[in-house]
Amino acid sequence: MSWLGGANAVQAERYSRDGLYQVDRIDLANGLKVLLKPTDGAHNVSIRLVVGIGMDHYSCEDRELPHLLEHMMFSGTSQYSETELEDLVSSWGASWNAYTDTEQTEYHFDLYSGYQNEAVSLLYQMMTDTRFTEDRVANSRDVVHRESGHDDSAVYNWLFEMGLFHSAASKFMYDMEALCPVLDTANHLDRQRLVDERDKHYVPANMTLIVVGDIDNDLLTTIEQTFGQMIAKPVQVPPLTPYLTPARAKYDGTLSSLFGSESEVGVVYLTENLYSPDLYALTILDRYVDNELYARLRTREGITYTPGTSSLKDSRGGWLWGYADVSPDDENLALEIIEQIFAELKVQGIDQETLQSLIRTDLLEYSISYETNSSLADLYTASLFELQGDRFLDMEAATESLTVEQMNEVIQRNLGGTGYRIVESPLMSFGAFITSIVALLLVAALALWRWWLRRRSR
Repeated sequence: MSWLGGANAVQAERYSRDGLYQVDRIDLANGLKVLLKPTDGAHNVSIRLVVGIGMDHYSCEDRELPHLLEHMMFSGTSQYSETELEDLVSSWGASWNAYTDTEQTEYHFDLYSGYQNEAVSLLYQMMTDTRFTEDRVANSRDVVHRESGHDDSAVYNWLFEMGLFHSAASKFMYDMEALCPVLDTANHLDRQRLVDERDKHYVPANMTLIVVGDIDNDLLTTIEQTFGQMIAKPVQVPPLTPYLTPARAKYDGTLSSLFGSESEVGVVYLTENLYSPDLYALTILDRYVDNELYARLRTREGITYTPGTSSLKDSRGGWLWGYADVSPDDENLALEIIEQIFAELKVQGIDQETLQSLIRTDLLEYSISYETNSSLADLYTASLFELQGDRFLDMEAATESLTVEQMNEVIQRNLGGTGYRIVESPLMSFGAFITSIVALLLVAALALWRWWLRRRSR
């Protein structure tokens, strides 16, 4: 056989690195889960601390609370000011960041392995010794507000409350209760509320510490001497409710796109949630729809540049969204083609050859997705819901085992309901806007000229 091999040779191999799904798990006495994954090669480590609280655990009014709390953790401890924290981490050559999602908050460190014990100790200080002064709260509140990109003017807020500037996608998510129909704000969140929420939710049993890379022999001792000293407390995270069924079959934006030459149209189907046994079948279905959108809307019709799919899967539910950017004149054609793709799937399903091709592409992408310690740590962070003891679910095996019968059952279950149309159209094209401005200027000039003539005649 030539060194190039062949398709069958690729299919006979395992795509992911050996031991990808196996980790060393240590459950500390206070309830903290520790996942360690030693790797060879690079002299660095990636640290992730996952706290099981996110924006969806709060009402619309308080939705920014976990986000503000995340920012506060970088504002300074009793030992270091915010500037000193930044200087210390920079001196390690490290990168650090944090993210607040709908259901969890994550803290990230990526750094040279020689500083891993110091990084874990610092992360512990941030979680337990951050000083919630009024000045720091006010500063973090301003940063969060800037990050949200909202205009805080009274006029904009009033217009938003009146229903203007809401996109079609936002209206769809409002009806699902996946998004709040108000501007997120942290203005009313005070110091004591933040302290109370930190003490309630930043508890060991609601945390998972993940370390991947060139792990030091003393690291576990450091973890036990820091995070292991946190007092055990019960988890008090409120349960989440499933998404609601949207009320309308079509959603249009309201002045969300004032001027432009393109529309964005899409069709959305509600799907099963993150814990569904059909999770990997839904991933394959997403890939199929994405391929068809490109083939039909871009290659065949030439009416779009970036068609694609967007999918959501969390504990509350999910969706599969096929979309395309098109000129306003092509909106109906694009929608008809997208709906046709879904309709054909419901009638014809996916055949064996197509399924195997989709699976193979998916597995080949796995093979290049988790090559760094950082990417591995992110994988484990995103897959905590699939952790069984000291082993994650084998994504490769779950994908390879899919059958045509399973796929077509999943199609019927998830595409059997309503396909919601999402249409985002500009109020006016740039050409029409310029024409209108020129026309108004001409009218104004004519009026001024007539006024001048009348004035001279006097």
